Amino acid sequence: PDVGRQLMLLCALTGARVTAVRVLIAILASTGCGARDHVQQRLAVMHILLAFAGLELGDQPRSSRRQRRRQRSSERGSEDPVDDDIAASYARFSSAMQPDESNTDQNRKTEQAAIANGQTIPPEHKFSDEAVSGTKRDRDGLNAMLAAAEAGRFKTLYLYSLSRLARESVITLPMLKRLVYKYGVRVISLVDGLDSERDGWELIAHVIAIVNEQYLKELSASVFRGQEGAVLAGFSVGDYRFGYKSVPVPGTEATRRGRHAKPRKVYAI
Repeated sequence: PDVGRQLMLLCALTGARVTAVRVLIAILASTGCGARDHVQQRLAVMHILLAFAGLELGDQPRSSRRQRRRQRSSERGSEDPVDDDIAASYARFSSAMQPDESNTDQNRKTEQAAIANGQTIPPEHKFSDEAVSGTKRDRDGLNAMLAAAEAGRFKTLYLYSLSRLARESVITLPMLKRLVYKYGVRVISLVDGLDSERDGWELIAHVIAIVNEQYLKELSASVFRGQEGAVLAGFSVGDYRFGYKSVPVPGTEATRRGRHAKPRKVYAI
């Protein structure tokens, strides 16, 4: 229902057809989808939106937007103007259980994209946060990136995915507009095909932000459902209870998936 209301509001604001919104609601409201299905959802939404907006992912940016961005940069009165070839990147992973190489992999992809566009990302402009949820607005790496953008130290920001910026639309959308319209920064999200210099980028950003937020809610519900089922089956879910400990149940590893499956555990006094 929340997704439906947000999309109906988006429809009213953008003049999109009701039939398009119904299709989007059907896509976004589907449950039980994994990470790969989530990516497919997002791609499907992009194609539907672009079809109704009369746009394509390959649409070229308007030169006037780039000129306005440069004009805003000059109006800030920077004594040492930054070369348009200087870019920045922001990477993030959510959990301490994820490998540290996650940010390294994201940086590799964003750096490749910058090089393809004739830009460079200096080491001091590779901002990141480790083991921090995207639902949190106050993050050290994110704050440093925004401060550098406000100071005009770079002209383009590369993200591997818009979800790296934030997982809540109430955080993502105001931050994007702040970067683009106030600081004059071009934002490029690789996985989402988002480029703030292309027509229709705000519409695409709205839908991506809603999809990312909905995915987080579905993931939370799925994790809780699995933990609840394990407890009802008499197994431990890794929590701590006073006077109890968790002991492995021999043979249960055979029923679990994974290359190095571990046995389930039960509570014991």
